[in-house]
Amino acid sequence: MRFIATAIAVAAAVGANGPAAGDAVIDVSRDGVVENLSPPQPLADAIHQALLTSTRSSQDAPAQHWYAVFSEPNWVYARFAPAARIDIDGRRRVVTEILMSPPTTERGRKWPYYILLRTDVGVLSRAKWSACQMHAIVALARFDPSTQVPIYDTYCAAERRFEDNASTR
Repeated sequence: MRFIATAIAVAAAVGANGPAAGDAVIDVSRDGVVENLSPPQPLADAIHQALLTSTRSSQDAPAQHWYAVFSEPNWVYARFAPAARIDIDGRRRVVTEILMSPPTTERGRKWPYYILLRTDVGVLSRAKWSACQMHAIVALARFDPSTQVPIYDTYCAAERRFEDNASTR
């Protein structure tokens, strides 16, 4: 009985921190071809992790940039129904949509300026997440590295160690 209560408490805590399974619908545009990603949850979790470590962007009017992202050939667009409750700057925000443009185009060596979130207080902009998190998002969104410009100049030490260890096995 204690085990069941503990399992329920752990599941509730995990679910409270990020989007719940089955709630996310994610579309990914790769070179202008849009695909509904299935299963969406691993990518939704990776985006959530990036948001947890991100900071507020210096961007003044993020709502003006929302539709501009859709004009780019590569983007990731997540929708949550019901809305996800995500901690942002120490406050619980109701997030209905997340939109980002990964660094996979001719300007691929430039870090994306922001992740946009449509929330209960309007469109927010987040920036400065880790290189490892961006690598995870790009991989889970299934961008083909062989057809893309090398992805950004940032170094992800954790992934590099894994690649080095794998090559010596």
